[in-house]
Amino acid sequence: MKLNYSIGTDKEVQCIHETSLKILSEVGVSFRCEAAFDIFRKHGARTEASDGKL
Repeated sequence: MKLNYSIGTDKEVQCIHETSLKILSEVGVSFRCEAAFDIFRKHGARTEASDGKL
């Protein structure tokens, strides 16, 4: 069974992508899982060790 769906036009998807990157760069993301945090850190993510923010 093949599902066929659309989440928007190519332009809308690009806008979502660009906005999500902006949010991640300005706000960041916080991980409560130390294992996940370690994976990101090992791959060069900038971290705020005191609060788990990337």
